[in-house]
Amino acid sequence: MAAAWSIGHIAVVAPTMDPGWRCAAVAELFSAHPDLEMLPVLDREQILGIVYRLDFYNRYLMGYGRELYGNRPITVLMDPTPLVADADAAIDDLSLWIADHRPALFHRGLVVSRQGRYLGVVSGLDLVRATAGQLGEAVTELKRTQQNLIESEKLASLGGLIAGISHEINTPVGIALMAITTFAQDLQTFTATMSAGKIRRADLDAFVASAAAATRFIELNLARTRQLIGSFRNVAVDQVSEQRRWFAVHPYLGEILLSLQPQLRKTAHRVTIDGADDLQVESYPGALAQIVTNLVMNAVLHAFPAPERDGCIQLVVERAGAEHWMLIVADNGVGMESNILAHAFEPFFTTRRGQGSTGLGLSITHHLVCQRLGGEIAARSQPGDGSCFTLRMPVIAPLPKTA
Repeated sequence: MAAAWSIGHIAVVAPTMDPGWRCAAVAELFSAHPDLEMLPVLDREQILGIVYRLDFYNRYLMGYGRELYGNRPITVLMDPTPLVADADAAIDDLSLWIADHRPALFHRGLVVSRQGRYLGVVSGLDLVRATAGQLGEAVTELKRTQQNLIESEKLASLGGLIAGISHEINTPVGIALMAITTFAQDLQTFTATMSAGKIRRADLDAFVASAAAATRFIELNLARTRQLIGSFRNVAVDQVSEQRRWFAVHPYLGEILLSLQPQLRKTAHRVTIDGADDLQVESYPGALAQIVTNLVMNAVLHAFPAPERDGCIQLVVERAGAEHWMLIVADNGVGMESNILAHAFEPFFTTRRGQGSTGLGLSITHHLVCQRLGGEIAARSQPGDGSCFTLRMPVIAPLPKTA
């Protein structure tokens, strides 16, 4: 993937104030510089707070604000708890943290420091633009990877899946960029109105509503893009770097479930392993781990929509003659209607798209079972009677196809 940009690369040096500045002087400075969105307040290089133009005008220009605050120190109107980010912080990580913890900063901004010393500021709009730029690079790289995979015969079967992921990523990126553009236009209109001294409470309310809507669109679509890219990475790593070896199935399934405990502990569901406990196979443990993870987590998410329900997920290992073995993953959940079951293995098919599901889990599982492990997978389900996935695979998995 492209190297992560750091927040220091997009920081701009803004004028600073000491805490003794009067609010009237700050109003004159903002009026003389319409593009100035925020002013840090420093005391001997220590960052005390930040004054946002919109917040300042909201209190200074309304009612008797000039009379009330004009001769008072700027500290009465500053934000004493700004986000101070280290200059080396990665932009994508910082954007995701802000989306999770302080989304209002997307229409405000933050202070950038290096080793505790003030370096500059970054507006929320610039932060979103930089994040969108990185997402655009990710899309370009995914398309380039798609072409490389198609040219490699052993990974050609993934070409359609990678194409789908690239296409899917374009949608949230496009929505985020549209939100940025709309918000930028609203910002220009608001700034012009404010500079002309014609600002009204209704103008401020409309601008705040626009900023909040843009923040919601950006937050949701950044999270969705990150999830899609993560799914692609998992598939690519399994296909490229996985090695075949002998391993005992039963203990390895136990290790997989152990790795899932952080997620499983959040539920009341039981996951058990039964069947042949001495079976050994020569196969791809990484692929099996992803298959089991997908099936178990699919059951957790879809089979038990009521979080208070105590569900049971059972993994059963069976021999199927001398050359094959079977893995059965069954749950006692709500089951699936026949029209849902018919599309269960299709890429991007999901009944919970509005709740963040990408619809890739079972599609990836089907590909790994059939292509990587040389087996087959079938599903049966009825409403109210749970679901059962049966995997039949060779004890000795096929070697990868050579070009």
